Amino acid sequence: MTFLLCACSQHANVSSPPLIDPVGTSGSGGGSGSGSSGSGFDGSPNIPTPPASAYQVESIQNLPNWNSATGAISTCANGVASSTCNPPNANYNPTVEHPPDPAPLAGSGNISGEFELLNSPAWADVIWTKNLLTNANASNFIWDLYLYVNSTNYSGSELDLVTTANGQEFMLGSVCNRPGNSWDTWNTATQQWTHNTNIPCNTLLTANTWHHITFYSTADTSNNSYEYHVIRIDNVDYVLNQTQYAAATAWPNALVGVQVQLDTNASGAGVNEYLESAQLYAW
Repeated sequence: MTFLLCACSQHANVSSPPLIDPVGTSGSGGGSGSGSSGSGFDGSPNIPTPPASAYQVESIQNLPNWNSATGAISTCANGVASSTCNPPNANYNPTVEHPPDPAPLAGSGNISGEFELLNSPAWADVIWTKNLLTNANASNFIWDLYLYVNSTNYSGSELDLVTTANGQEFMLGSVCNRPGNSWDTWNTATQQWTHNTNIPCNTLLTANTWHHITFYSTADTSNNSYEYHVIRIDNVDYVLNQTQYAAATAWPNALVGVQVQLDTNASGAGVNEYLESAQLYAW
């Protein structure tokens, strides 16, 4: 079973626009940022501490056998090109490499997962996916990681967590939308992004330094909804409490996986993105 459940994060106005061009197509989301300390996860008052019974997957970036794709299969509906979705193929390394960390990171194992988008055509994208859990009936999800990019001259860094239940896909997708300077969240049912302009991506995800990012979301299988509660970036909580809805899928129930996607901008310049100490809690 291969996840290629792209949230389609093209963030540009192009001559042949992709199926989803989120800039200017959906309302801005809420969200407030505040420095925080408390008794929850990583000291956050807004993210609960996982129970001892939670599933935990550690060092996700160093797991073997990631899948990858580019072009229509990574972006378009059902992976098929159309008159409204026909992105160019990216040049990229399909293998997630494991070099030493590009900069010191206290407490790490000094082995990163390196995702390489090479110089490519304008508005190209590539996605890497990894299945983490099967038969995992969970409704609370914490994805915690450190992220490092060696450039800001690209369109987007997308980080998705996906789960399935009731024959539905719950795509807990988010992207640092550099053209829009917002950290966007995905609505699976409408296939659109919500622009959280209170989370200024370009200010927060700077190059050549580590950033600690934690996502806390929940899924409600009674009505096939899911909620983005908090995106925590470098010890600041951006509280969203934003509800979206799932969509039908043919994938089996009770799967949990993650995706990493990178998109070029008009320059076509590449970027290297590194993940370190990435872990998932699900319960």
